[in-house]
Amino acid sequence: KNTLATVVALAERSSEDAVDVADFRARFIGRVRAIARTHEGLARSKWESMPVRDVVNMTLAPFAGAGSDKLLAGGDAAALSAAKVAPLTMVLHELATNAAKYGAWSRNGGRVAVRWTRGDDQRLRLTWRESGGPAIAAVPAPGYGLRLIEGLVDHQLGGRVALEFRAEGLACDLDIPAPPKAER
Repeated sequence: KNTLATVVALAERSSEDAVDVADFRARFIGRVRAIARTHEGLARSKWESMPVRDVVNMTLAPFAGAGSDKLLAGGDAAALSAAKVAPLTMVLHELATNAAKYGAWSRNGGRVAVRWTRGDDQRLRLTWRESGGPAIAAVPAPGYGLRLIEGLVDHQLGGRVALEFRAEGLACDLDIPAPPKAER
């Protein structure tokens, strides 16, 4: 029931900023595929915590391509509870979609660096840095994707997000409370 409610909400929201039917279709299908990958990953983890590394890789692989140098990702053995995997997946998907359309991945040679660490306070800190894309001249008006990121981090992850539109590319910092340690 919750998954269907999420899909309906995505359909409604994907139409808000869409310029035409093809744009709506691409936005909506991309978001539904991100949810499907999340469910596949959670099923593999038996609906328990997942390493952040797995969440990042499963979410960003369709954008970065296997063996590509477009994505530099790494961090410690932090994990997220099953309840926090889907919201983080959607946040990463929205960041990746924006990078592919407007940012680092919209140009050859553009890169995204994703790093994460679990601090002594047990908070997960994840950074997203874009480089090699078109220069950002002005802060864009917040569309559905940016509002979705802020809402997911605040309400579903119980954390904080800081977005900075630098000339060299988007910088995003996430601060999420209490991830459990990953099983090895």
